[in-house]
Amino acid sequence: MLDLTVRKQAEENLRESERRYREAQMALAHANRVTTMGQLAASIAHEVNQPITGVVTNAGAALRWLFGNRLIWRKSGRPSMLSSRTAIEPATSSAAYAPSSKGAAAE
Repeated sequence: MLDLTVRKQAEENLRESERRYREAQMALAHANRVTTMGQLAASIAHEVNQPITGVVTNAGAALRWLFGNRLIWRKSGRPSMLSSRTAIEPATSSAAYAPSSKGAAAE
């Protein structure tokens, strides 16, 4: 008569090891997907924010230039700097509220 207890125990251990291995693989695959989505979100946020930052920078430079040269422009008879400033200011104030990717949760 053969005692199959040792063999049955080895088979059970093998099944348990394979189950844990599959669980670890699934957890790693999930972590990889979450990481990829985080990288994609950061990339999209950068692509959206980059041109907005350029607009804000250029509008700010235009405001500084207009405000610094207002006396010269008024003496030359050109349009009022106040109207030019009024046209440019909304670009700087509304872009300051653009969404940011900072603080976004990974999962």
